[in-house]
Amino acid sequence: IVSGLRNFSRLDEVEFQKANINDGIESTLILIKSKLNNIKLIKNLSELPMINCYPSKLNQLFMNLIDNAISAIEEKGTNDGEITISTYTENNLVCFKITDNGIGIKNEILPKIFDPFFTTKDVGKGTGLGLSICRGIVDAHKGTITVKSEVNKGTELIVKIPNN
Repeated sequence: IVSGLRNFSRLDEVEFQKANINDGIESTLILIKSKLNNIKLIKNLSELPMINCYPSKLNQLFMNLIDNAISAIEEKGTNDGEITISTYTENNLVCFKITDNGIGIKNEILPKIFDPFFTTKDVGKGTGLGLSICRGIVDAHKGTITVKSEVNKGTELIVKIPNN
């Protein structure tokens, strides 16, 4: 656990440096494993090149997105919750995709989900900063984050970061 925390936080690494996204995902999963309960986790991690990044910030991104997927499945109340995490390359981009079969996001609020302090969670359950922080992390890496969602079917988030 201590090793996982050390790898996850990488507090001494505040500068852009080479890292492997898969290593960050694995570190994050060690820390969040206990929250998965009965949720099935599927990993499709492709071999990836090392990229220049802020490793601790990307780990924070992974943590927020996976935690949101867990919350969406719990909110739906399904017994067959499933999260799929995939990594792949596309042109000169390193990509991370997380898909869940949770409650989904209504079309009318989809444009607001990255706004600071916007939340659909009950008072005391969320600050509305998670996805705003995620957007900032992706922007700091000159990447993109896209969301596709269908109510009661689930959500797919795709993060693409240039490999330069």
